[in-house]
This record gives sequence, structure tokens and C-alpha cells, in this order.
Amino acid sequence: MCGRMVNTHTPAQIAEAFNAVNTIDEVVVPDFNVGPTRDVPAVLERGKGDEEVRREVRMLRWGLVPFWAKDPSGGSKMINARVETAPTKPAFRDAFARRRCIVAASGFYEWERTDNGKQPWFIHPSDGSILSFAGLYERWKDAEGKLLMSCAVITTSAPDDVGHIHDRAPMVVPSEALDDWLDPAAHDPAQFKSILIPAVPGTFEAYKVDVAVGNVCNNYPELIEPIPDPAPPDRLF
Repeated sequence: MCGRMVNTHTPAQIAEAFNAVNTIDEVVVPDFNVGPTRDVPAVLERGKGDEEVRREVRMLRWGLVPFWAKDPSGGSKMINARVETAPTKPAFRDAFARRRCIVAASGFYEWERTDNGKQPWFIHPSDGSILSFAGLYERWKDAEGKLLMSCAVITTSAPDDVGHIHDRAPMVVPSEALDDWLDPAAHDPAQFKSILIPAVPGTFEAYKVDVAVGNVCNNYPELIEPIPDPAPPDRLF
């Protein structure tokens, strides 16, 4: 599961990191609590037939709306696609075969169930790089022909070092597999089996953060600051 993300990198930084063209004209401010239906930066390749394929950075709405949907309301429930079922599930299978992308993120939040309630953790790359989440994107048009581009993040089993927080985590595409994953001419799901594997241990670092992140209206840098573990109670002898 991945229900909240953090984006502090600029579109220009993302474009440079992924050797892509930045198509984003508007100012994108850091977002410390990205929730479903918010826009997220994504890297995708477009071009077919004799057209030159171009790698682009675009803002996509988080929550995939299939091209055949009657309206976009259901997209808020399709922020994640399980790797085990994405190639065959009706909502995702066409995108999996033809419209794959990278959802770029600086980190994400996950909640651990404890005896005292749910404790949020901030999980981020241990090397400080931009995370390259395996994503799917779709193009949907309303009755007036207005285009909505949306996306979902593919999830898999969590690596051991963060699995104690939650058993699922976003799937990270390694740098050496980016070209294959983004290739719009590749349509056979079987060829991605070697790419779509859980992140290797050590990919992520994690620490506890304030429960204020649970309210998506809260959005400020302090949300990703670590909080100290509570002191153990005094023992009576």
C-alpha cells in the first residue's frame, strides 16, 4: 500500500535525473503530504509508428481513471496496482501493456499498527536519490473532449528492512531497467518479470514522524522530521 507521498524535487531536477524533457510550465511547489487525486510528477515515453519517441516529465493525477470509465470519480480508489494482478485486472491491464511510467517521489509515508494506534513512518531512499516508482498511466476524456491524464503506483511485498511497518511497498524500477520499463513498443507483460521484483534491502531508510501527517490538509516541511521514541516508563523496584 502507498497512500501518501512526498515530492520535494523540482520538475527540472526530475528531468535531469531521468534524461527527460520537462513539459511542466507551471510552478510546482514542494508537497510534503501528497494524497490521492493530487498531481504527481511522472516520467513517460510517447511516440508511435514513425514518430520519434520522447521521454517527458508530466504532472499526472494520482488515481488511475481507465479510458472506458464513465466518470473520473472512481480514480481515487485506484492509486495502487498490485504487481500480482495488474497485468490482468481490467482497470490496469491495458495500461500495463501500453502505458507504463515512472512516478517520481522523494519518499512516502506508511502506517504501522501498534497497541497505541497507527504510527506513521517516513520512508525515503537511503542514498538521497529520487525514487522511481513503477507506475501506469491512462488518458481519459470527458463528454466535451477534455483530457485527464492519471496514474497508479505498482506495489509489491515490502523488503525486510521496512516490512515490519507494512507488508506492501511501492515497486522501485532500478536505473538499468528504466529504458525497458518505459519503452512504449514493449507490450508483453512476461518481459517485465525480471524488473518487477521487490526492492533490495537497504534501498529505503525509515523513521517515525508526527501523527499530524494523517490529516492530508497538513502540508509543511516538519512533517518529514523524525520524532524521538517515547522514554520508557520508570520502573518500580
